[in-house]
Amino acid sequence: MNCRRCRAAENEAKRATEVADKARDEAATAQKERSEIQQTAMVRVTQIERSEGQIENLRRKLVATIDEAAKLHQSEADANSKVALLEAGVEEREKEIESLMKSNNEQRAITVQVIGNPLETERAAQAEANRRAEGLSVLLQATQAKLDLVQQELTSVRLSESAVDGKLKTVCHGKCTRADDYELGM
Repeated sequence: MNCRRCRAAENEAKRATEVADKARDEAATAQKERSEIQQTAMVRVTQIERSEGQIENLRRKLVATIDEAAKLHQSEADANSKVALLEAGVEEREKEIESLMKSNNEQRAITVQVIGNPLETERAAQAEANRRAEGLSVLLQATQAKLDLVQQELTSVRLSESAVDGKLKTVCHGKCTRADDYELGM
């Protein structure tokens, strides 16, 4: 019986050793799995911390982008306001220019009319003066022709007179000489 007990004890020790070996193996496997899980957890924690840092960085960028967008929106609103003011100013200037141009055109029309009337009167007077000058020129030419004719007649008459005078003098000289001779007793 001792042997049986020994064998049973040996079997039991063997089984206990097997169970202990198995438990050690399981413990080692569990430890290994635990280490792997811890390592995976540490990697994940690191990844989570990195992700949280990235998320925080993205949040800061988002806030900065939102601020920049708000500034740009405000700048756009300011620019639109300035454009509206400038357009209103330009429109006002265009109205002023249009009014000035209209007034200028009216003034020009009045000036042209004021200048035009005397010009037309002067042109008519010049035409009348030219017509009269031409009439006087024709009259002068006719008078000059008559004067030339009268001059020719006068010259003719003078020549005739000279001839008559010459004859008279000759006749008179002859008679005077005879009268002188008669008076002297010839």
